[in-house]
Amino acid sequence: MSRRLTTKQAPPGEGPPKVTRRLQGKQAASRAAIEAPPEEAAPDAIAPSKHDAMLRKIYYDVEEGFGSIDKVYKEAKKKDPTITKKIVKEFLDRQALRQKKKDPKWNSWVANGALETIQVDIAHMPKRIFGESEFKYALFAYDVFSKKLAVYPLKNQDSVSTAAALEKIFKEDIGLPLQVYNDEGGEFVKHFAEKLKYYDVEQKTSRTPPAFVERAIRTVKEKIEKRQEALKIAKWQDALPYVVKQYNDEEHTTTGVTPNYAATAKYEDVVKKNIQEKASFNRKYEPIKENDQVRVFKKPGKYSEFGFDYDHWKPGNERVQGFDADRSGTRTYKLSNIGRPLMRHELKLIRGSEAPVLVQRRLAGKAPLRHTVA
Repeated sequence: MSRRLTTKQAPPGEGPPKVTRRLQGKQAASRAAIEAPPEEAAPDAIAPSKHDAMLRKIYYDVEEGFGSIDKVYKEAKKKDPTITKKIVKEFLDRQALRQKKKDPKWNSWVANGALETIQVDIAHMPKRIFGESEFKYALFAYDVFSKKLAVYPLKNQDSVSTAAALEKIFKEDIGLPLQVYNDEGGEFVKHFAEKLKYYDVEQKTSRTPPAFVERAIRTVKEKIEKRQEALKIAKWQDALPYVVKQYNDEEHTTTGVTPNYAATAKYEDVVKKNIQEKASFNRKYEPIKENDQVRVFKKPGKYSEFGFDYDHWKPGNERVQGFDADRSGTRTYKLSNIGRPLMRHELKLIRGSEAPVLVQRRLAGKAPLRHTVA
């Protein structure tokens, strides 16, 4: 095992129809007609159909419009039984409003070198997709810098099995890293944590998912599934070595070289340059100071909590007691009631007006007798 890295810091028409609704009493008297935007089709767009005027009235309705394909189709079917869902989809595909996407706000993870950080996660290999196998799980390990991947099949999802698999990955595949990055899964405590301490590897546990290795898991699963279907491979683990070898031998779009090459000292400077050129830093975090009030990121627990309206920020504020840095130089934050340091993306800064009045007054040296909340 080697540890190379040292610690481093529609074509234009005659105009849109007006969308109006008949309302009762004062509402109808006070409401102005609302116009749908003009239709602008791309050069290769599908030509408008005779149903467009009707579909525009439905979709751009201020009260009940802007729905999904199914909803618009359902309403259109009431007015014209001959219309098809294909016609509705083609109409909606021409609407510029539906083609707009918000610019994603995120910051790239730029590692300093190979074996600085390895992300790990457990993948479930369900029988309904991958067939019968004594191996129901797999430990995935992914080098953030080189993009090199290692996968080890598991019969059980526990810390003993995970620790043994990690040791084999250290010795036979990737090598010994400075730190291992994992989520809060129960398989990454006890024996797993002890194994990291034995090899003097720093463990970084995050409340957020390890994005790099999760993407690799999806890719590997897709490739295994295709091989099983086309080549009639009964057990998924029999296809695994070929998939991992292909993954590590293919040029990666970010690094410009294969993961196997990127893991060597010869290509380190080239890889680092390519990663930095493609990196994006368009999410700005407000600086956090000592004694600031923050909320901590929390993952959905129950199945019913998964949804677009889930609030990821744990109720109740925590106070920042101090700062530290991990082996890669990343700043971490010590909180009053949390046992381990957290990273910036796991924290939401609470402005003064959102903090309990007691805390505000204490910081100002004016603690009240009673605890009131703003």
